Amino acid sequence: MKLHIIVLLFLKVSMIVQVVLILAKVQTSDSIVYLISDMLFKGLLGAFLFMYFLINGSPGFDSWDEVFIGFGGVLLMFDAFYNVFPKVLAKYNIHFNPYTLDLSSPPGT
Repeated sequence: MKLHIIVLLFLKVSMIVQVVLILAKVQTSDSIVYLISDMLFKGLLGAFLFMYFLINGSPGFDSWDEVFIGFGGVLLMFDAFYNVFPKVLAKYNIHFNPYTLDLSSPPGT
């Protein structure tokens, strides 16, 4: 199998697991399982979109359409890094400021 097929299969399986966990009310939007799967989904989908259209392209798309799709992938990766990753680390009492890349313990510990 090609690498992009394996990545898409992994994303589909993770999405199905995510939907099942939400429907079964096993997790909330604050649980660590949800945060990690959300971060992985956004990061992998963003990386896939960026790399696929950067390397392969598509004859059905204009070059500017490929740029916009790749930019959407980059935005997904930034969302995973700047919004979800600090929440995951906060669950383990690690303060992370993605804007300064400062990694420390929270004040008062």
